[in-house]
Amino acid sequence: MTVRKLDHVNILTPKYEETLAFYGEVLDMKVGPTPSSPLTRGAWICDDGGLPIVHVQKVDPADPASKFADVRRRLGDKMGPTAVDELYGSGSVEHVALQCEGYDRLLARLRAAGFAPRTNEVPGMRLRQIFIPDPNGIVLELNFPGD
Repeated sequence: MTVRKLDHVNILTPKYEETLAFYGEVLDMKVGPTPSSPLTRGAWICDDGGLPIVHVQKVDPADPASKFADVRRRLGDKMGPTAVDELYGSGSVEHVALQCEGYDRLLARLRAAGFAPRTNEVPGMRLRQIFIPDPNGIVLELNFPGD
């Protein structure tokens, strides 16, 4: 398996509008919808070249359970904080995504080493994913585009 580059950082936040305004207006970055599911999956913050580097997902303080259920469907037991008041500082970072190649090799290596990775496919983006926590409990989303 080869890690090519940092793909993006995912932030869960009850301060969705303020977060988008900060990146868009204060840092002058481009803010746009996510390609996979714009109504439920938040917004992308893009770098100067138009590449998405921060994925922001809204957590409704009045109904956080629905967003946490969405995250749990993807991450399973790899999920971090499950309370709105824990979504501050590093607790807001849901995962760090790395763009990789060599999906089958890595999946076999993880399983042989006794890890229980969680996998996901995003057919509309031709993307396969492996979710695994690092030794600090930080969830890594290993993305394998077209792999």
